[in-house]
Amino acid sequence: MINETRIPIVTCRNGYYLRWFYNGWHYWVFYSATTNYLTAGEKYRTTGIRTVELSSGVVTSAQIDAVRSILNSVELYLYTDGGWSECRVQSGNVDVQRNQIDAFELQCKIVIGSRKISDLGYSVGVNKFVDVPFVPIPGDICELSLDTIYGKQTWLCKNWNAGVFGSKWYNNNIANREIYGGLYTWDQINDPSFCPTGWHIPTAYDWNVLLGILVNWPGFSAGGLKEIGFSHWDEPNAGATDLIGWTARGSGSAYIQDGTLTFSGLKQRSYYWINETFGGVYNGYVVRMRHDSGAMDLIPNVIDNFYASVRLIKDAP
Repeated sequence: MINETRIPIVTCRNGYYLRWFYNGWHYWVFYSATTNYLTAGEKYRTTGIRTVELSSGVVTSAQIDAVRSILNSVELYLYTDGGWSECRVQSGNVDVQRNQIDAFELQCKIVIGSRKISDLGYSVGVNKFVDVPFVPIPGDICELSLDTIYGKQTWLCKNWNAGVFGSKWYNNNIANREIYGGLYTWDQINDPSFCPTGWHIPTAYDWNVLLGILVNWPGFSAGGLKEIGFSHWDEPNAGATDLIGWTARGSGSAYIQDGTLTFSGLKQRSYYWINETFGGVYNGYVVRMRHDSGAMDLIPNVIDNFYASVRLIKDAP
């Protein structure tokens, strides 16, 4: 009996990570649409071939040219839960689209896996697709551990940068995603694939423990969670001390009203989702921080398509 080799891939909503070699290793994040299976027919057996449709998301014309070049690289790999697996671009399936805001998106089909001639002389098919754990880009998961007599928690040390379809980054400038993290709606943060295994959207209880730790920290002052200085906050950045290294930045927000997407408040406000409805009529609540105040406000999500930041917290052991 022949033992099949299964090559599982990252689930669709979490993105795929490609790397290639040209004067060093380079990486690119793609988002996926669908996955399909291929079989090799008689006298071959499929040991894990997959065809994955990928999308680059919104990028510039120069970035499109760069990506199209690397897709034809000899050394091209896709990141799976088993590590980096060699893959190739399916010939004739690279497409570039231009949208209404003069930005571009590249779509293509990536083939991953291998075929081997069966010793038995016939095809034994493929294994069914199974979900695998989220595979973060190296550096995406960084921890801030707080262990005091007032409480014990482990937070993500920066705003979450998830590859969720439909999420935003401020002003559609992808550089802002790395600096401030992504912006997400209530529905997006409640998607089962949004959080990596072992992490969750903080509850009101989680925030209360954090504030209890902060208030009892030596040198406490209002604004103790905010990053100091004016690189990511406008003046006066009132009360900012970043006492515990939480390093909140003025990530702003976005909302859709009357069909129009509007961004607001970069370096002036930040909004962090709390996974609570308090039994009311609102779809979630957010904690708001401001550049002109050290206070934090709890406000309801009063706009259906409101996009806010997320700071994940680790599950209790």
